[in-house]
Amino acid sequence: TAGFYGTLPLGDDNNYDNLPLNYTKTPKDLFRTRSDGTEAPIGVLAVGYIEYKTPTNDLTIGRQIFDNALFFSNDGKMIPNTFEAALLKNSYFDKTILQLGYITAQKLRDHMEFHSIIAYERLEENDDASAHKGLSVENLSAAGKDINPEMLFVAVENKSLANSRLNAEYAAIN
Repeated sequence: TAGFYGTLPLGDDNNYDNLPLNYTKTPKDLFRTRSDGTEAPIGVLAVGYIEYKTPTNDLTIGRQIFDNALFFSNDGKMIPNTFEAALLKNSYFDKTILQLGYITAQKLRDHMEFHSIIAYERLEENDDASAHKGLSVENLSAAGKDINPEMLFVAVENKSLANSRLNAEYAAIN
């Protein structure tokens, strides 16, 4: 499966290098914001994965839309957050889905590059509104920590009770 996402700011003669600051006052998912605050087109292969399915297992590896308690694709937006990950879903047990995942990078809505899932750096790394600014590239590097850690997670969803859904998730970032 592959998915390309793109958008262009509306401007005179499509001259994107000379748009004024905050040209359209758009949300993060419409255009890429440059370091000087101007807007730019986005064009990115945000989804690209291989998938292997059996009657009870579904394995996807690559760039994909993914949601859990810590990360959300915001797929209702024009350009979603996507992740470089391996995800295994198992439905062997009745009314129960077990998920195992390994996430190595993310691409935010207004970014064209995949980057760290935790390291904050404006316009370069994780700079979403929910980013922890104390986990900056500078602070992590100064502490000798990996700025590109992977995340492992396990999730279980059970629908045995009528009109109910029980969820449990565990995530670990090295």
